[in-house]
Amino acid sequence: MIRPFIWFWLPLTFSLAACTGGGGEGSGFEDCPAGVPQPVFSPRLEALRSHEFRLASQQAIEIVETQAGWTLELTQSGCEKVRQEYFFTLPSEGEKPDPWALAADLFREMAGWDTSLAPLQQWAVVFGQAAEKGVPPNQPIQPEPGHWMKADLVVVGDEMVLRVLLWQA
Repeated sequence: MIRPFIWFWLPLTFSLAACTGGGGEGSGFEDCPAGVPQPVFSPRLEALRSHEFRLASQQAIEIVETQAGWTLELTQSGCEKVRQEYFFTLPSEGEKPDPWALAADLFREMAGWDTSLAPLQQWAVVFGQAAEKGVPPNQPIQPEPGHWMKADLVVVGDEMVLRVLLWQA
């Protein structure tokens, strides 16, 4: 298992620690030590067809539609203990894939979009290791003390939704 804490949690912190300390007025982040969540993805990425980012009450929601035909809704929340929830909606291609392996593939793909996203490769490695070990879907794993992740997958008709959850406890 990958042990270097800074590399593993860098993507989580670059999306939240790129903040300016205080919260945006009325965003629910005014007294938040983690600050105001920032977009993870740039709307200028060639891999994206569309990009939307908005702050809601104590959470940020980022929605991207990719040129590859899948969408991602990323919700960032948590004032002191950060939580990121990724919902990938993809076309279903027959047999239901292992959610950990699919997460590894998608995070690897996103890491290749831009050098600023390269740290996502570290998550891809951890997800790949979970797939190799046969970790069941929706079973939390703890790659570092106090940090958790899980992945599950639902297939509905000709679409599947992969949910990847990363959180601090």
